[in-house]
Amino acid sequence: MNYEKIYLFTLASSAIWAQETYPDVYYYYVEEKEAGDLEFLTKSRDRESQILTLTFENPYYNTFINDQNVYVYKKAFPGALTERLQRIYLVGLTSEDLQSELSRLPNVTQVDFLGDLNYGNLSVPDDYDGTTGMTSPSLSGYGLNTYAPVSNFKHLDLVNALQAWNISKGDTNIVIGIVDSHFDINHPDLVNKITQHYGDIHNGSAPYPHGTKVAGSAAADTDNNIGIAAIGYNTSLITAYSGNAPLSQDFNFDNANTYVRQMLFLVQNHPEIKVLTTSLLGGCSYVEADALVFQEIWEQYGVTTITAGGNGNWKNSCNGASGQNEYVYPASYDHVISVSTVGHHSDHGYVDPQGYQIGWKDVHEYIVGDDNFTFTHNDKIDIVAPGYFIPTTTRANEYETGNGTSFSGPFVCGVAALMYDVNPTITPDQVKQILMDTAVDIYQIPENAPYIGLLGAGRVNAYAAVLQAKCLYNPTSGLDLTIRNTEEDKGAEPDVDSGPVLWNSPDIWVRNQPDGKLVQVHENPEYNTNSSVYIYVKVTNKSCETLDISDNAKLKVHWAKANTALGWPDLWDGSTDDNGSLLLGDEINPISEKTIPSLTPGESTIIEFEWQPPNPNNYTGLDNPWHFCVLARIISDDDPMTFDEHLGLNNVYRNNNIASKNLSLVDINQITGKNPGATILVGNPVKELPELTEIEFSAPKNDPHPIHNEAEVYVTLDDAVWNLWVDGGSQGSGLKIANEEDKKLLINDSPASIKNLKFPGGEWGKISMSFNFLTEEPTHKLTYLYHVRQIESATSKTTGTESYEIKPNNKRPFFKAESNETNNSSLLEATTINETAVYNWYDVDGNLLHTGEQLALSSNITQEYKLEIIAEADGYKDYAFIAVESPYALTKLKPKPC
Repeated sequence: MNYEKIYLFTLASSAIWAQETYPDVYYYYVEEKEAGDLEFLTKSRDRESQILTLTFENPYYNTFINDQNVYVYKKAFPGALTERLQRIYLVGLTSEDLQSELSRLPNVTQVDFLGDLNYGNLSVPDDYDGTTGMTSPSLSGYGLNTYAPVSNFKHLDLVNALQAWNISKGDTNIVIGIVDSHFDINHPDLVNKITQHYGDIHNGSAPYPHGTKVAGSAAADTDNNIGIAAIGYNTSLITAYSGNAPLSQDFNFDNANTYVRQMLFLVQNHPEIKVLTTSLLGGCSYVEADALVFQEIWEQYGVTTITAGGNGNWKNSCNGASGQNEYVYPASYDHVISVSTVGHHSDHGYVDPQGYQIGWKDVHEYIVGDDNFTFTHNDKIDIVAPGYFIPTTTRANEYETGNGTSFSGPFVCGVAALMYDVNPTITPDQVKQILMDTAVDIYQIPENAPYIGLLGAGRVNAYAAVLQAKCLYNPTSGLDLTIRNTEEDKGAEPDVDSGPVLWNSPDIWVRNQPDGKLVQVHENPEYNTNSSVYIYVKVTNKSCETLDISDNAKLKVHWAKANTALGWPDLWDGSTDDNGSLLLGDEINPISEKTIPSLTPGESTIIEFEWQPPNPNNYTGLDNPWHFCVLARIISDDDPMTFDEHLGLNNVYRNNNIASKNLSLVDINQITGKNPGATILVGNPVKELPELTEIEFSAPKNDPHPIHNEAEVYVTLDDAVWNLWVDGGSQGSGLKIANEEDKKLLINDSPASIKNLKFPGGEWGKISMSFNFLTEEPTHKLTYLYHVRQIESATSKTTGTESYEIKPNNKRPFFKAESNETNNSSLLEATTINETAVYNWYDVDGNLLHTGEQLALSSNITQEYKLEIIAEADGYKDYAFIAVESPYALTKLKPKPC
């Protein structure tokens, strides 16, 4: 069913629906003892002053009310199901100190002071501006000389959104109701999501479009080729402008409204609303009538209310004895799920260029070590979610970041909406219980120690919550444990979702110190006789059955020298060596197998293995380092391999119990030398018969800035591989010989390949990839990916793979290749750069003429020369083309890459 968009406008009739204005009005809830005790008999309004005149049967109450300037007198919660709520009036007076006097009147049982109903936004609208694309917001407004890191997707990655969307992308029939301020309902990422709006519309005109940002963080239009993705995906929205704003466009919603009254109105009139939220600061005091409304919404209407927990120290939500982390309402009511915030962008330990430890994943403090940069933490918080600088929608069809629990609350609403989609009978109690049961424990992070017990059950896990909601409604039998091949891996067997790159599992990483449960960033293993290397593997239960530790499921880990001929089991079990005494792979030592702990549906665990890798210095080969691959296998009687294991890469494709990490890191910031890169093995090490092979080189498809556009990519062949290539006719595509003596090829296209390599049985060789960035071409990407794939020519099947992750040095000073004018007309001289470098001179055919800062000219004919400058420290380079006209008249051409 598609909702028709409805905007409730009216042709204003001044006689009937005139806009009402209330100068300096303060509001009270007044509860009558018995139904009808405080109901007015007559009501009239003075047209000029707008003051009401009312008559009541109770003379004392009649006298008191008419002694005041009354602007509003009406039922606070018309249509409420709860009997007490039916006896509460909303009264608007010009005095803010009448609570005690009202309470003493006959037939009045309780009075709550509400203030002026100009609700504050729970956000931080200080000086920053970040757009998707995306420039980072400045934090100078907070006294910090730095910028907030921004990403369009890392907040979604943290909560396993892709896996959650594999189960459900939501449904347009499931609606989140939002009461907030300043909505731009025509924003391109909201125009097809907001099915109905009440009240004023602020299309591009609002000074701070809080409601627009809240709506986008919950359920901006997703997978529509514009803007941002949101956790709610296909979920629809119904929105209402909040508080005491003029709402004359809609006669169903008159001016003086508490936000609670508006929330009740939405669920009374829209049974399609399953989740309800506001990111307003309703108040800092408990109001019993409001608590009863949220109880009615929860229990009578079956709607889950989830709201912002408050902005604590950073935004001074509510001051009190415990500082600025006092209870915030409505978040702190019993029938509301209260949400606070953790970081999502940076890995644990990250320090930005200005020296700030900022935005660490799952850490409550945004600036680590400074509790002034936290949002609310108290014992009413139920759960936390990403909320620091979340990309979202804003005014004028634009995008920027939202900072505060105003955005972590709606984020959890999006998760709850997915839960309703997979379980239409789920109750609010069940939603809350599942969200809390599946939350990720963040208290084990040392930086969260000051907040133990104050951040609820932990950080929301969208995947586990949606899976458990689905299992509650439609349980399926059979245990299914998985290690993902890619972020897109849905756990299907075979893996038809991941695409061609199956060998760089995000669930496997190596660390050179035992910190991998916090820092989930892969490192090249470093051999050290005095310390170990640590391998980490993440195992997830994707089934509706709980894994018990007594089920004795095991995780086993193997290593192999990095290569593209990773046959099973020979390259992984210690049965293949380098034609000598050095193994090419084995089970890791000292312990290669561990028991997987208990896992509920959707739950993940990270298992740590200590490893003593072999000494890389014992392995001979090309100049660049030769790293390792890691293979992880789940062994379980209750979840056996779906397909038998056999030779080749198909094992990780066919079984979700198996994944590998075949990744060499090339960090230009840490590697010294003019040819930074890494070595891998290629060939036919385990088969007995000869095999005709092709080696393919490629950047990721659809990469707008592939590395071969910004760096020179070389492959150097060892003698064995070079000779086979020459014997096969030096066939290939997308590459050319750069230096025959060094057996070095320049790759200038993607994909490129060397073909017709006929490896005898049991024979193999090595190739080394290297990457020289060009100083004229940087786009300042943080990382580049590059893939090497070995293909069996007869069948076109992949036999093995290796990926490279290259990190450029974006902080280095750049240089330009130039030549100087000299007094000697027969001499060319390079302009030296401010670092150690190699200066090469080439003729027009690319032949190296000389290495050195000067080139002596030996001909008086017009000729063009190429000057190449290579930095010794990291291999960065630049070129200049120089034309020399007879007799030795020098003309410089514009420097450019070759």
